[in-house]
Amino acid sequence: ILAVYAWVDPETGYCQGMSDLLSPFVVLFENDADAFWCFEMLLRRTRENFRMEGETGVMKQLQSLWHILKLIDREMFAHLSQIGAESLHFAFRMLLVLFRRELSFNDSLCMWEMMWAADFDESLATNLAQNCLEPLAVQVPHDLSPDGEERKETEEGSSKSSGHAKHAGVEHDDDAVMKILTSNHSFCGLTRNFWSRNERIHFRNVCTTSRSREDALPVFCAAAILILNRYKIMKETHSIDDLIKIFNDNLLKIKVRRCIRTAIKLRKKYFYKLVKKNNPSPQTGSVNW
Repeated sequence: ILAVYAWVDPETGYCQGMSDLLSPFVVLFENDADAFWCFEMLLRRTRENFRMEGETGVMKQLQSLWHILKLIDREMFAHLSQIGAESLHFAFRMLLVLFRRELSFNDSLCMWEMMWAADFDESLATNLAQNCLEPLAVQVPHDLSPDGEERKETEEGSSKSSGHAKHAGVEHDDDAVMKILTSNHSFCGLTRNFWSRNERIHFRNVCTTSRSREDALPVFCAAAILILNRYKIMKETHSIDDLIKIFNDNLLKIKVRRCIRTAIKLRKKYFYKLVKKNNPSPQTGSVNW
């Protein structure tokens, strides 16, 4: 499934962490096609996290998390600054694989469902549906022998006519034909001549459509986990290494329902304070000294 996704979305390809996002769908669905398209829909939301160039979506979310803590929990913010954890790299895995490593299988599915339900937006769902991958309209060649090599036609005329019949609608230049004739090495389970035959078929890149990184509920869930475990974190961490160890060893208590409720409250509180900070209302009867 991951190999097929890397094929249909070569710009993203395969990245570490994708297997954590795919595994629930493989368990839930008997049909691999169903699992693939559910995974593909999820990647439309999180595709920016797996960018190979530039700033990834996770790094942007970590920056948002830092701003959230600064505005909502000054004490936690000051502690993290003191121990040199401004990068918040300990939370990288949580946001990349959506808490799959921090929670049990059932709890992580519960977390996903509650986050998506709380963040459901009809316009977002419509936008995601409209920005799907192109149909996989590839023409499988019928002139391949069992060992993957092409059969040579005895007559040049019959070869040309059969080539046009089998590949109607797909034009090839001389270079492409040479690739077909000379390249038979396996690639992703398919021979090179298969890829050459279909190299002109382009797949539209998936449009990453998601909420703004500051509004995304997973970021506030990460903030909620920090705040709900603030006593343990502030007491037992004296450096960023201590914090990374706590998260890697799953030593924090994470109750999904409480975490989601807290995250929703934190989001409301954050934007209330943000609006109040950016648009301070003039106090009635105030005196300018």
